[in-house]
Amino acid sequence: MDRVETFQRIKKKIDMLPLFDSDIFKIIALLDDKDSDFEQIINNLSPGIAAKFLSVANSSYYGQEIKSINHALRVLGFNGMKNILVTSILYDQYCDDVVHKYFNVSKFHLEARFCVIVSSVIGKIFEYNQPEKLFTVALVHDIGKLVVAANFTDEIQKINEIKDSKKMPSRKAELEVLGVPHSIIGAYLLKKMKISRDIYYAVAQHEEKKPIVSEKGDYRLVLILREASIIINRYFLPNEKKLLEIFEKLNAMARTVQGNFQQNFRKAMLENGQMAAFKQQLPFIRDFIFKELGDNLEERFYPAA
Repeated sequence: MDRVETFQRIKKKIDMLPLFDSDIFKIIALLDDKDSDFEQIINNLSPGIAAKFLSVANSSYYGQEIKSINHALRVLGFNGMKNILVTSILYDQYCDDVVHKYFNVSKFHLEARFCVIVSSVIGKIFEYNQPEKLFTVALVHDIGKLVVAANFTDEIQKINEIKDSKKMPSRKAELEVLGVPHSIIGAYLLKKMKISRDIYYAVAQHEEKKPIVSEKGDYRLVLILREASIIINRYFLPNEKKLLEIFEKLNAMARTVQGNFQQNFRKAMLENGQMAAFKQQLPFIRDFIFKELGDNLEERFYPAA
């Protein structure tokens, strides 16, 4: 079976996935409807769906406490709430189907949280004003890996064997076996589930050496996620306790450098325009984070991505 045929099988499998139950679709439809109001959504949320949503939204890495569904709607808005709700359900659906012999779900969750931490710190330094989008995109950036692991046991086994035997990054092994990287598979799934275009596009681009961005789209989301992905793939994953320590240290670093950085960033914007200035400043942020992480984590011998 060639790689094009393999990707067609993946797309067909995604297209045939059981859709969310009617209660969840009803909530998503309400969140998509600009004429909906807070009361309608709150009254239609079952306790189970509400608990699922709040468990994700209240991750200690999100950066603020979501006290209730009412609070979530006011803080996140309809679209932000929909993105996090769909993310939480996709996680549950795929994690239940994974053969753990070939895919480490705990490691997958840990890597997602590591990406959330690094993305949020970059976002804070740049004063990116949509943290809920950044949280969601970092959480789902590798969901394509989960899709493959849950539905294609033979392929995930081959990918792991190639990575180990050839010391090959995941992306190259995926291309060899599947014909496409997990980023494209993940974006295809998120698009099908009607996640915001900015989010699924950022997921599709997060491993590209030269991501395609435009000032018409949310180029900041794409570039922050790509930068975070580069950074986290340089290191072996820390444990949960260490991750929380890193979270605190990176936030302290962000508070220290933010003032001077913003002055330089504004100057660069005046000289070169917003998007060019954003691209120019990212390497400086990367160096700050590398310096902080280098004192706490062990580097990989070859990149994981």
